[in-house]
Amino acid sequence: DFADTRTALSRLVSQRNAFLTLSADNSLLGLARAPPRVQQTQRNTKKELERELKQSCEALIALFASQVVDPIASWVHKADGLAHSAQGGGSLRGHAFAGPEKLKELMQSLQTAVTNFNEQNLPKMQLYLPNPQTRGVLLTPIRTSITESYARLHAYILAEYSPEEYLAMKVWSPQDLQSALQRAVTVDPSQRANSAGEATLELAGGSYAAGKEDGQVLA
Repeated sequence: DFADTRTALSRLVSQRNAFLTLSADNSLLGLARAPPRVQQTQRNTKKELERELKQSCEALIALFASQVVDPIASWVHKADGLAHSAQGGGSLRGHAFAGPEKLKELMQSLQTAVTNFNEQNLPKMQLYLPNPQTRGVLLTPIRTSITESYARLHAYILAEYSPEEYLAMKVWSPQDLQSALQRAVTVDPSQRANSAGEATLELAGGSYAAGKEDGQVLA
């Protein structure tokens, strides 16, 4: 910080005729007493890295979950709206979006989305995160989000449709969905990214610590 030094230099220049006077107000002496000051600041880069890693992981969790959950959440949102409105006194199945054929299509789209999740997203995660425990930290909230949303849809189906219709619509039970989401996927180790990083996450504590592999961190 040269602020004091600049002030002393300006005073010296403006008082050139008096800088050799034997006085406490000597401008040359004032310059000697105003050296540049060093200011030090510190940044906690570890916390910044943890915050960025946490945000990246939460975004990944939300993205993967939404690819499966969005159609279910949309259906449940409509059903909830009818249940709390004046039109909700009748049967839910009387509305176009809740007819047996529409629900059968929704079940088919759910099963397709889960298959895509297992066959596309999980192998990609395994390429960059070969440690099963690391993947588990990310997969647990993804699967929880999916199963919780589906549980609400399943409750509506049980309340509105007969067992015969349940079977005809090829509805998954919550246990069927959990089993499908737990399906293991194996990736050839030779296909793994050479510089894949391992992210060790502590979701419960809200902190994320990054472990390096090949000198790089994958956030």
